[in-house]
Amino acid sequence: MNNTYKKMITAGVLISSAVFTTQAMAQAYATIEVSSNKMGRGVTVSDDGPSVTGNLRKNFASGFYVGVLGANVHLPPAEYTEQTYEVDVYGGYTGETANGIRYDMGYMYYAFPAADDDLSGTDYSEVYGVIGYKGFDFEIDYTLDKKDNDGSDDNEHDAYYLLSYNGKTARGIGYGFAAGYVDSQSNASYTHYQASISKDGFKFALDDNDIEDFGLGDPRVSVTWTKHFGF
Repeated sequence: MNNTYKKMITAGVLISSAVFTTQAMAQAYATIEVSSNKMGRGVTVSDDGPSVTGNLRKNFASGFYVGVLGANVHLPPAEYTEQTYEVDVYGGYTGETANGIRYDMGYMYYAFPAADDDLSGTDYSEVYGVIGYKGFDFEIDYTLDKKDNDGSDDNEHDAYYLLSYNGKTARGIGYGFAAGYVDSQSNASYTHYQASISKDGFKFALDDNDIEDFGLGDPRVSVTWTKHFGF
């Protein structure tokens, strides 16, 4: 199982930085995110160390968008991987109906240029869909072509489900709650939870999950700063 959790978690490393960007943002923008501990689907993807994520995205008036993003990562279990960074490309379509229902659907390709040669099939792709109303969002991600170390397709057709709620107090303090489930074809499914508060670009989050291996199930606290640049 040395690569199983790593395979499932990679999809969550950056996809949250790419999807469901507010329509009020500039047609083109850059985002930088600095975190004390990069979390992906309830699990550390930076080996409990700091991480920097960058995102470049172009929005079109039609609702379509394309982008590229990257981050330094050290995916668990750390002793089995020399992956040091991730570079992804994505594209999709987003919008909102007259009655306030938001939607976002797209495709993302995950690339790990610094991965060990013996980690065959590390690069892979997913499709995703998100629907939201007011403070609630529901997301489904589906793996298309993921291989395990031995070249088998045991990790293909994994699915991820995420239900989240985000709100803001009268003082402008944001808060959020999320629960996600990784449905793995390699018998390593798990559930994770997150609670967070945010203010002025800073987010304080508590993550937990029910994984029992490699110490990945320990609760973790992270602090993240995010800045957007429109142009």
